[in-house]
Amino acid sequence: MKQLTVKSLELVDDEKNVYVEGYASAAVKDLDGEIISEQALQQAAKDLTKEPYNKVFLNHNARDIPVGKIIEAEVREKKLWIKLILNKAHPKFETVYRSLKEGFLDAFSIGFKILEKAGNRITKLKVLEVSLVGIPANPEAV
Repeated sequence: MKQLTVKSLELVDDEKNVYVEGYASAAVKDLDGEIISEQALQQAAKDLTKEPYNKVFLNHNARDIPVGKIIEAEVREKKLWIKLILNKAHPKFETVYRSLKEGFLDAFSIGFKILEKAGNRITKLKVLEVSLVGIPANPEAV
């Protein structure tokens, strides 16, 4: 199994807001043996900055209050890059913030519905949410 390495998760605190950025997915084989196409990632980037699919949760717990909101998304070198603002009103804000700073939460994961698939290649999907996680299904989602 490939070891998870943190490459690009960045935390910025500008005194008023806390921003987190990194890769939410990539066009590589994930732990489920699936590959999301670059075209599907391009569409996901467009969708992720629109309500209500711009919300970020902890460990795919979409029943909880979102811990953040995506404000930017784009595909960079076949990877879905996102930038989010953390929800300072969230009851677990301090825990999430410290976990990010100390590297315990160091990856993203996307929850989605497959709309079209060819073999193990997902060509069209609907992203439902993004989550901060400790271990992602996609090895590049850090």
